[in-house]
Amino acid sequence: MNCFKLVSLSFLLLFHISSVQAQLDQNASLTFDIDGKSQTIKLKDIQKHVPAYEVTLFNPAYKKTITYRAFKFAEVAKLGKIDIHSSSQISFIARDGYEAVMSKNILKRFPEPWLAFEELNTKNGEVFSLVAEGKEITDPAPFYLMWQQPDSYEAFPWPFAISQISVNTKYDQYFALKPKHKLTAQVERGYFIFKTRCMACHSINLIGGTIGPELNIPKNITEYRSMSFLKAWIKDPSSFRARNRMTNFGKVTEKEIDDVLAYIQYMKNFKNLKEIKK
Repeated sequence: MNCFKLVSLSFLLLFHISSVQAQLDQNASLTFDIDGKSQTIKLKDIQKHVPAYEVTLFNPAYKKTITYRAFKFAEVAKLGKIDIHSSSQISFIARDGYEAVMSKNILKRFPEPWLAFEELNTKNGEVFSLVAEGKEITDPAPFYLMWQQPDSYEAFPWPFAISQISVNTKYDQYFALKPKHKLTAQVERGYFIFKTRCMACHSINLIGGTIGPELNIPKNITEYRSMSFLKAWIKDPSSFRARNRMTNFGKVTEKEIDDVLAYIQYMKNFKNLKEIKK
C-alpha cells in the first residue's frame, strides 16, 4: 500500500489508503444539489475517484482523539461539481433534517475540511461511534464533516449524518429572512449569527431546520417568553432540561446572545402567516 505520513501541531496524521473495509455500507451515498438540480453519488463511486486518508485528530464532540478514514472535502465537492471557495454558502443537510449553513468566512479561517466516512477501531465494529444527542443516540454515518483544528468546532459545530450538500449560486435561499430595512448593526449581526448557528435546527417563517421549534409563526418566541429567560436558556439549555438536545453555544458572548435575540424580536413584525395553512 502506497502511504505517506505528515505530522502537525494539531495532531493530524495522514496516510494514503487504497483498501476498503468490509463493514462499510457501500450503498451509502451523498446527494449534491446545485441550483435545484441534484445528483447522487454512492460512497463506492466516490472512492474510485477521490483518494482516502487516515486522519487522526481531536474531536470536541467526543472529547478525545479519534482516527478516521476521510476524503479531502474540496475533492469530494469537486466531484459533485461544487467549488467550495467560490460558493458564498454551503448547506449540509443531515438525515434527520438538521441543516448546517457554512459561510465563506468559515472556509477562509479553516480552509481544509475533511469529510469522514469511517471511524477506525470502534468498540463494537460500527462505522462510527454513536453519539448522544439529548435523549437520542445518533449514528454519524454516512458522512461527518470535520477539521484538524479543534477550535473550528466553536465557529461551526461539525455536522454529521450528512446525506445532502446544497449550493445555490443564483440567489440566497435564505433571503426572505434577511432584514429588509435600514437597521441597527445589532440586528444585522444577529441575522448572521442566527443563519450560521441557529438555523441548523430552528426555522423562522418555516425557513430553516426542522429539529427545533419554529420561532416566529404563529407567535414569535419573544412574544411569550421573557428576554431574561431566553438569554439564560441559550447560554445553558441543559440547566433547564436534562438530556436536552439543544447544545450549549460554547464560548458565546452576552453580546452575541443579545444580537440573536434582537434579530428574532425584529422578525415578529415580518410573519408569513400564509405558510401555516400549507
